[in-house]
Amino acid sequence: MTKEFLDKLNKIDLSQRFIKSERFTRAFVSALSLGEHAMFYGRGGHGKSEMAMEAFAQVGIDPFVLSFHENTTIEELFGGIDPEEWKKTGKIKYLFENSMFNHQYVIAEEAFDAPGIVWASIKDALTSGHVRFGNDTFEIKTKSILFLTNRSKEEVVEDNSVEAFMQRIVFNLKVEWDSYTPEDYSDLLECVFKDRNEQFATIISDMSAVSEEDFISPRTCVKAYKAYITLGIDCLQEFEGFSVDKVERMKDRLVKLEQIKTQRERLNAFGATLHEIRKGSIKFSQEATMKIRLLKEFQSKLKALKISDSLFPEKSEMMRDVDALRKKLVELSINLPKS
Repeated sequence: MTKEFLDKLNKIDLSQRFIKSERFTRAFVSALSLGEHAMFYGRGGHGKSEMAMEAFAQVGIDPFVLSFHENTTIEELFGGIDPEEWKKTGKIKYLFENSMFNHQYVIAEEAFDAPGIVWASIKDALTSGHVRFGNDTFEIKTKSILFLTNRSKEEVVEDNSVEAFMQRIVFNLKVEWDSYTPEDYSDLLECVFKDRNEQFATIISDMSAVSEEDFISPRTCVKAYKAYITLGIDCLQEFEGFSVDKVERMKDRLVKLEQIKTQRERLNAFGATLHEIRKGSIKFSQEATMKIRLLKEFQSKLKALKISDSLFPEKSEMMRDVDALRKKLVELSINLPKS
């Protein structure tokens, strides 16, 4: 491991394209720095593959990518069988140059879906440092493998053929967010689109909090927002992870969010009026009295506004601000000089 390569690793920065990527970056850098393997697991849509490819790109590495599945064979693992040799001699000769073990850095997509015999072969190759086919022996070049899976760690270790090998994977990280608040989704939209759109982010957060079935992953959020700003909200009715019912709920929430925004703007205007009274630019107590009456009407409308739980803190804060403004206006109306 050269100092130049270590310096490149330590300069990896995924924050320009991904939020909440610090722990992934640390695990990636640690694995490659030490020549170890790493497993990144967790439900899909959090950018495991994208972050891995971006991190490799930043250090100038084009990794070998192999996607595993339940029918993955030994032949696929070792590069496939040489058809010409099979035709000539009837003997199996693997095209090792096409194998993952002929590359220093590997991304193994959904490797834990592979059959036990494949896992046993991976473990044996990494343990011994070579692969033997009859009289042929090939030294493996692999330094670090990133195992990426949408399965949970508990699901993975249930397989006895994998459990022993798991102990050899030094770095294990669950790639999910620590929270899915409106602020988190706003940060995501700002990172990708340079637009926080707090209303859309709040709706996505609310929907995700309902149940696991309603959860909207960061990837789905990004794709949905792109469709939303390009084609409008109705196109989401046929969008993966959405439905007609969900879109109708989104529309209703957008209306409520706009109402909250409007009420906040009106409240800020009242605050400016209070500032003018303090400066003495409004001379008459009856003017303050009129403002108090309007503020009371505003408070009644605000109290009647039905909103989702995520907006309740904002509504409560405005109610408190209204009370404070009314008290100050009453005080000022009493103390203002008569004309």
